[in-house]
Amino acid sequence: MSSLLQKMLRTRRVDEQFLRHSEWARRLGVPLMVALAGIKSISMMLFIILPFSLTQVAGPSTVLAPIFAFLIIFFSAAHLSELSCTMPKNCVQYHFAYAVIGELPAFVIAWISLVDYVAQAGLFCKAWADHFNLLFRGLPAKSLTFDVFSTDSMLLSPQVDLLTVLSAIITLCLLLCSLRVVGTICVSLLAVTLLIAASCTMVAFFHSDPENWIKAEFFHFGYQGVLYAICALCACYTGIESTSCLLEETKNPRKRISGVLSFLVLVLTTIFFVLSITFSLSTNVTALSEGIMIPEVFSVINIPAAKYMLSVCSVCALSGGVLASFLPATRVIAALCHDRLIPYAKDTSTKSPYFAVLLCTVLVALCSMIQKTMLLNFVIFMAPVKLVITILLVYLQHYYPEQIGIPEETSNYKSIGKKRTRVHIDDGVSIDDSVSLIPSRHLEDHDDQSEVSHSTFDTTAFLYMKATKMESERLQKRLEKEQLENEELQPVLAKSVSQYHTMDPNLKKAKKIKKHAHNCVAEQCGAENDDDFNSQEVHLFANEEPELPFFSTFSSSAPRPPSPDVSFATFHRSRRLLFLFCVVTCAFSAFLRNYAVPTVTCWMLSIGFVLVIVVFTVNINRLQTNDYLYKKESKVTLFPTTSLFTLFMLLGSFAGSVPTKTLAHLVVIPLIGILAYFLYGYRHSKHRKTACLVIENRYLEGADEQYCPIIGLDTSSSSDA
Repeated sequence: MSSLLQKMLRTRRVDEQFLRHSEWARRLGVPLMVALAGIKSISMMLFIILPFSLTQVAGPSTVLAPIFAFLIIFFSAAHLSELSCTMPKNCVQYHFAYAVIGELPAFVIAWISLVDYVAQAGLFCKAWADHFNLLFRGLPAKSLTFDVFSTDSMLLSPQVDLLTVLSAIITLCLLLCSLRVVGTICVSLLAVTLLIAASCTMVAFFHSDPENWIKAEFFHFGYQGVLYAICALCACYTGIESTSCLLEETKNPRKRISGVLSFLVLVLTTIFFVLSITFSLSTNVTALSEGIMIPEVFSVINIPAAKYMLSVCSVCALSGGVLASFLPATRVIAALCHDRLIPYAKDTSTKSPYFAVLLCTVLVALCSMIQKTMLLNFVIFMAPVKLVITILLVYLQHYYPEQIGIPEETSNYKSIGKKRTRVHIDDGVSIDDSVSLIPSRHLEDHDDQSEVSHSTFDTTAFLYMKATKMESERLQKRLEKEQLENEELQPVLAKSVSQYHTMDPNLKKAKKIKKHAHNCVAEQCGAENDDDFNSQEVHLFANEEPELPFFSTFSSSAPRPPSPDVSFATFHRSRRLLFLFCVVTCAFSAFLRNYAVPTVTCWMLSIGFVLVIVVFTVNINRLQTNDYLYKKESKVTLFPTTSLFTLFMLLGSFAGSVPTKTLAHLVVIPLIGILAYFLYGYRHSKHRKTACLVIENRYLEGADEQYCPIIGLDTSSSSDA
């Protein structure tokens, strides 16, 4: 039994190649990333979540949801930013869980994300079809809608609209192009959406009347409706969470992800608040029909021109939403295929994973047979679940006794002037007669002749450049040696690194030999025998960018690292306390949901729950974290208080409002994922028989002719696992 558990919890080896190298082409800049996240979030909120929340969930009290959702998403984005900077990989939650918790939990997390992304894409396709029919007054629905299933079905939709399938097929054709093309289309659609939506919102603002709040009763659905609306608004920020699936295709993700996420949260929250307060004041929302769409609100206030403009806006926005919703699902499929946890066909392109795109299109087309309300409830309550997973992973990172991911950031220095930097060793003697190295930097004659204060930056930069030069010479000797050994065959490598891009692509696809040397100095590479465990591949890689590491001075107030036994004891205690905190929070929320009455007993029990939660919070804050292992600026502020506060709001909103039927669906999905893992992934996992062997570069004396590879593959099986 223990052997089976060890195999299910086998972890991935995280090395420099895995962390800093990527086979994907980095094509996303800040504008494209903002466009992909913005068009998905805005279209989800304005045309899917907002009418549902106003008419069926919270009524006018929907305007309170953006405030609480902002606090949740702002702190959750900080957790996601820290996780992304630590491990800048596509589907960062999956890879991080694979490296820390084990294979089975990582697969379940990826499975939940995949089902959620596919449900989002299916929901976008259905919404696009509905608004397309509204724009053309229902003419396409007359010829493309068919009655297929019974009206008594609780899962399947009675009618199937072929427009939903058509939108998925169009998206398939676009996603086969470069990601930059998809991003450019989303930029254009986002600009059109913002302009038209702003004009229509201004029209609705001039028809606002506070009497509509009084007629509709502000808290028409009670406090439970507000909690429901908070979960719904959290789902509107899905574009921000989707950026974690595109980190390997983003330029300089560790520098940009933190600022981009904060900017998106602030801007989207402002837009959501303005839209919710404007449309809730424009009419009595409780008198509207349940299936109404936002453009039809202008029919109620008798402004047909605004209805037509907003219908055009809805088609444009949802078109971009469909495009953006496919991307994270395809990246999750590609990650699972790469680790051989699901059946796959190997993709040879770094622009778009063709097999993943095709499989995602098939799954989204099948979603056209599921009822829209069921998809909507699933997406709404899956959003807090995924946010909780992100926070829990960051929590584990802060208490895990070993270093995970990249421990330090790169500096912001663009270049170092050769003439302005001069390093020398001052043989100064300190008071205790210990030799000290004192670097100094002098200015030019035309500058101030005063010396700059001593800094460790110059010495470390000099050593870093020296080490880089030695490594380049070592790699050059290795390349020349490989050419001499294979001079009778087709050359596989360039004579030098600088000639790599000028080589004929056909020469890089030369005959396979038993020992294949591969130098991927470009942004991506295509090693043909990447999955061959018996190959003797030497895989040399280049970092994303040759920058200097991030430096920070030693702080005397920083905690000293404890012994390993104490570290693991603290880690296990932190997990137990977190588990109890989550259980008590869910119990408190469920108690208020079922027994919240203004009585003395209810107040006393509520106070007791709050005191227990505060006690757990204090005990968790007293535990020592492993921040001494990391030198990063992108950290969660006031950890773990902010993490526990965010968990409290997420779990409280979720447990206090989730319908029983939706909760059953959320439980069934992970169980299906576990079954799928044992049917295929457990027996075919890429890490089942191989273990990655990391050989560090050591600059030993007299080892000039010896080549020390950076990354190697240990072809021996790891304990027959």
